[in-house]
Amino acid sequence: MLWACDAEHLDFLERYVRASVRERVPNRNASLASRLPAWVKSAKNREAVLAGCAALRRRARHCRSAALA
Repeated sequence: MLWACDAEHLDFLERYVRASVRERVPNRNASLASRLPAWVKSAKNREAVLAGCAALRRRARHCRSAALA
């Protein structure tokens, strides 16, 4: 399951997944990136995760426009 709290969280996920080099602080579990599940971090799932992010963004836009109507 892929989810994001808000647009800023979704932006972070997309930036993290797109990054070819990810800096990591060893033995730290304080960052948001360190708490992401392994399947999100895996390069083999990059396209699927980015597609999921795009779908979430479309759903958020749809919900906002429906609420304004």
